[in-house]
Amino acid sequence: DPELSVEGQARAEALARVLRDLPITAVYHTEFRRTAATVAPLARPSASAVMSTTRQRFTITAPR
Repeated sequence: DPELSVEGQARAEALARVLRDLPITAVYHTEFRRTAATVAPLARPSASAVMSTTRQRFTITAPR
């Protein structure tokens, strides 16, 4: 269960910037620390609910 690398942290922050204007209400991640660290920047600005799951398949939807 490795930590998120420095490069991964930068990509996570970039992802949060790209998606910042979307009305995100919940963020899901797997039980691994690396996936939790990836979604953390995305959840901060909108105070989204962050939930852990052991499911490894996700469907991502966004309003059009």
